[in-house]
Amino acid sequence: MKHSSFDHLQNPVFITDKNGKILYFNFVCSLFFKLPPRKLKSIENIIELLDVDNYSLVKEIKKALDSKAPTVSPELSLHLNNIKFTVILKLIPFEGELLIHIQDFSIEKHLHEKYKQQIIELKQTHDQIVKSDKLTALGELIAGISHEISSPLTVASDKLLSITENLHQKNYECVAVDLNDLQDEFSRIKQIVSNMQSMAKNRDEDLNVLRLDNVVENALSFVRDLGIMGDIEIDYSKDDSLALCNEGKLQQVLINLLKNSIDALAQIENKKITIKLECNDQTVSIHVLDNGHGIKDEDQIFDMFFTTKEYGEGTGLGLAISQKIMQSFHGQITTLAHDHGAHFQLELPKLDLECFTSTNRYLLGECEYEDPKIIIYSPDSKQLDNLYQHFKNEKYVLILTGDAQQFEALCDSYMVDYAFSFDDAVTTEEYEYSWLPTGDDSKCIDLIKGMVS
Repeated sequence: MKHSSFDHLQNPVFITDKNGKILYFNFVCSLFFKLPPRKLKSIENIIELLDVDNYSLVKEIKKALDSKAPTVSPELSLHLNNIKFTVILKLIPFEGELLIHIQDFSIEKHLHEKYKQQIIELKQTHDQIVKSDKLTALGELIAGISHEISSPLTVASDKLLSITENLHQKNYECVAVDLNDLQDEFSRIKQIVSNMQSMAKNRDEDLNVLRLDNVVENALSFVRDLGIMGDIEIDYSKDDSLALCNEGKLQQVLINLLKNSIDALAQIENKKITIKLECNDQTVSIHVLDNGHGIKDEDQIFDMFFTTKEYGEGTGLGLAISQKIMQSFHGQITTLAHDHGAHFQLELPKLDLECFTSTNRYLLGECEYEDPKIIIYSPDSKQLDNLYQHFKNEKYVLILTGDAQQFEALCDSYMVDYAFSFDDAVTTEEYEYSWLPTGDDSKCIDLIKGMVS
């Protein structure tokens, strides 16, 4: 009678002794194992029923009874009639006996795998759209590159003829001037090709520690090489803000915004685009403003295929793709109120916050305890990127910063275990830190590992 209280449970339940002998089973067991009660009663030991991979049931039964505490198995593969089920076993001591509760996750597992596959397919579709948008921009560049390169090539050809003539006349001073001019023209060509290669070769999934002003300048240079800037004035206010993102994708967002502003300024006199960088406690932002006619239908501009341009002039993908790209960096793109024209804000998490989040396996649900927290300060973004690429998959919570003034505050807010600085002028009152030598990142990596271990 003492077992009858388990009859109403909707999951299979067995009660066994310490050796696994079956003392009781509820009616659901017959349905789950597809065996009549008479057949189940003829089975003496639970081991005969529960054929699970990589799990010693006898050992776990003894462990639960000896400790007098419930134990829960990991996900197990249970084989029944040539069918594999995904189950979790809960072993609960009960008045000197053991209750075995079987939780079947097979349907949930199947749905999860199906949902996971759908997510993968959606991501692949999204990546194809993003690449298509990038190829459109590259196509425009290639279409205009012939004109852009032909001018310096023409000058270079003239300079070569001039050099030949001056060498015959032994006019070496003129040769030196021509060679200098020739070098300038080839530098122009090299820069145009470099800008195209930078966008074409960038790996879409790579995340790097980047100076945002470098990303903005490369995007501006790319758009100038398209030959569509015309007489637009560019007002650019830069700073040394850092972020963790993909350079090619962020450039793609900026190029989309710049091209939209250029189109909006087509019929405007005194054309102007303003770009400014801004930093606060949690985020860094890139603002892109123009003095065009402004934005209509603000609620729809980020919808896929929505465009205010004439048929054939716009796909309606640029801003929708830009929004997805920013979200992939845990950032966002928004429109802000502006007296004249459009104002877009690209907002990204600060470097320290994004590094902390992306390397914290505890927050990501990948481990039960938080790994040692390491903060590293360096004024050199390339140095920080080298350290990020090396340590991002190690068992550390990595916090990177290029802000010397915030170093101590970050040590305190993240409650770090180890602090490192490449600048011996940095000081902290509450936290001891180790000074790292510049110029040898591999040596610094060894020093950090030695300290943390």
